[in-house]
Amino acid sequence: MLDFIRTTALGAVAALAIGATSAGAVTFAFDSNGGSGTGVDNGPVGAYDFQISLVSNNNGTGGIYTTATGVADQAYEVSGVWQYSTSDVDGSSFDPFGYFIDSVFINLVQLSTNGMPAPAFQNGVFSFLVAAGQAFGFYAYANDGILGSSTSIAYGNLTPVPLPAGGLLLLTALGGVALVRRRNKAAAAA
Repeated sequence: MLDFIRTTALGAVAALAIGATSAGAVTFAFDSNGGSGTGVDNGPVGAYDFQISLVSNNNGTGGIYTTATGVADQAYEVSGVWQYSTSDVDGSSFDPFGYFIDSVFINLVQLSTNGMPAPAFQNGVFSFLVAAGQAFGFYAYANDGILGSSTSIAYGNLTPVPLPAGGLLLLTALGGVALVRRRNKAAAAA
């Protein structure tokens, strides 16, 4: 019994150590959703875990998302910097850029600012949390689908988020080890 508890406690410590320090690779899949938009996953670039480039649709059809979607293999804080430019003569309101969690059509956050005249250039930072198994990514939306597209780049890092339940598991395992030792000492003394 004591060996089982020791093994469990050591396994919990190893799982916490691995979860707190290693970032897995997330592969992004692109979808032009019937438009002429494009996407490129350049993978790790410099100090960043990933670089995603998106160009919005400009084939004459409006209301089209060009997306880059990945699935988190563990809980992450996704953070980094973004750059945006558009040549759409109507300005930045017609080709916004942002990120989404789970569904681009429900949980999206716009990063670019509306109302800037063309040529519009913007940049900024992003940070959001995703749970293990959640789909997340970036989008370029073509509101009118004509008069120029936008080009957006996201440079990001995936920082593992330690699970709060892992600490409880570790304390429980260590408490079990202490309980077994106490019982063994009491049995040996009797």
